[in-house]
Amino acid sequence: MASQPILWVLVGLPGAGKTTFAFQLWKENPTGVIRVCLDDLIWMASFYGYRRELEEYYRTVEEAAILRGLKDGRAVVVDRTNLTREIRARLIHLARTVPTPVRLRAVYFPITPEEALRRRKEDPFLPLRERFTGPVPWEEVIARMAEVLEPPSYEEGFHEVWVVRDGRVVSEEPSKEVLL
Repeated sequence: MASQPILWVLVGLPGAGKTTFAFQLWKENPTGVIRVCLDDLIWMASFYGYRRELEEYYRTVEEAAILRGLKDGRAVVVDRTNLTREIRARLIHLARTVPTPVRLRAVYFPITPEEALRRRKEDPFLPLRERFTGPVPWEEVIARMAEVLEPPSYEEGFHEVWVVRDGRVVSEEPSKEVLL
């Protein structure tokens, strides 16, 4: 168990290495780290066929998993794109509802849209996903995501903002402590 709960908010386009990074964190401490992935929750509930009428359900299950992990003193890795400040603000707010102070750590995975598209097309799970969803116009999806992507910053309330390139942390500068 972590001595202080940590909320790891992974930020980046599809294929940037977020899940690989989350797996490495888990491997280092399988009993102290949990991974919460919205894609997996959607898969669980509706076989990758995102359904707008289930949006509240997806969000409720995701938030419950995050809160339970933090309240249990674990490191919780939110493994999804988390592209905008607005999305991340919801996660930060959620962490601040936990009675014990939570360390807020953003991890940014900068890659080009072209690299994201290449990696998505090479994803071994893509045929399985598309068996349920049908073909996805990944060029358009990734281009739209790249347009709204806002790199994380300390001003959002993170204690730390890390940058990961090619699977390695290249920047790790703790900010001044942010009081929860």
